[in-house]
Amino acid sequence: MSSASAVLDRPTETPSQAEPARDAWHDNAKFVLIVLVAVGHLLSKGVTERMGVAHALYVWIYLFHMPAFIFIAGHFSRRRSLTERSVQGIVMRAIVPFIVFTVLYATAASLVTGNALRIDLVNPYWLLWFLPALAAWKLITPVYLNLRWPLAISLVVGLGVGLIERVGADFSISRIFSLAPFFVLGAMITPESLRRLTQPLARMAGAAVLLVSATLVFLFHDHIARPGYLFWNNGYDKQHLTALEGFASRGAMYVLGAVLLLALLAVMPTRRTWIAGLGAASLYIYLLHGFLVRGASKFGLVDLVTDVPGLIAMLVVTTAVCIALGSPWVRKLARPVVEPKLKWLLRRDDDEDPAPSGAGRDRSWEDRGHGGRERASSGSR
Repeated sequence: MSSASAVLDRPTETPSQAEPARDAWHDNAKFVLIVLVAVGHLLSKGVTERMGVAHALYVWIYLFHMPAFIFIAGHFSRRRSLTERSVQGIVMRAIVPFIVFTVLYATAASLVTGNALRIDLVNPYWLLWFLPALAAWKLITPVYLNLRWPLAISLVVGLGVGLIERVGADFSISRIFSLAPFFVLGAMITPESLRRLTQPLARMAGAAVLLVSATLVFLFHDHIARPGYLFWNNGYDKQHLTALEGFASRGAMYVLGAVLLLALLAVMPTRRTWIAGLGAASLYIYLLHGFLVRGASKFGLVDLVTDVPGLIAMLVVTTAVCIALGSPWVRKLARPVVEPKLKWLLRRDDDEDPAPSGAGRDRSWEDRGHGGRERASSGSR
């Protein structure tokens, strides 16, 4: 799934909030997370029905892998206002890839199945839901951050949206609002506070949390028959839950997701490792691996995973494939579709309509008040 932006995000530009051009700590985490995304997608192709340990692994992954991706994306989107550059970034790194890969996946499905080509931008295809959701989070988070209690309000909205029956998978609306608290949390937490996770005691606690959680899920996974709340894409009614049960299950997912994502970050190395460059290319891995997962399922390769040695082999092969998809030569080949050069689509400053005689240039709302300070600090375009 994620993910593109933790996959897609770049640091903000204001001096008070700026991060290094590439943060090795988060890039290391993003590679681990994108491997978990690919593993989860493969496990869902029948492996969980054949093997209890595979089902346990699947449930454990889905407790935190997307919350972690979203949190990291939010951490690099800490603006309280929108600028021309940030809006253009949303277009180029979320909306354009979503449209391009919707067409590519629909075309591939048509060629393989022989069915008529069907391009659906309303109900995002499988893993592509993350891209419109990312665009929405970037647009609505500045609204939350300008409120007095942004995290609390986003949690109330996330819990309450589950009561609305018509809110579901279309346009990723359910996931946009139910998962937004992780994005808001990432946007609110300061780099200095987050760095406390790298202290020795926090690292030991993070390792313990991951180990204990994995053990508990392994022991009790039989009681979790792929509940809908793992996917965040439907309301409580479609999950056959009462309002109280829905609040309780989603609330528990918020707590578990936050604790486990922080635990994962705590155990990640902060130095630049060989996987950091792959984590920086996680957008490529995210968008491309779905074709291979579908192919492995179509040609029966996933059906070969029937025991623990087969599962281990699948994990090794999946990791190797993710490494290959993040390699420089694959990025070079795929760049025209993953990051197409469409600068002609973007409005430039000199495209502004001439100001009326005697009037100054009309400024957008973010040029006023505290938004003007952000524009000034960002430098000229």
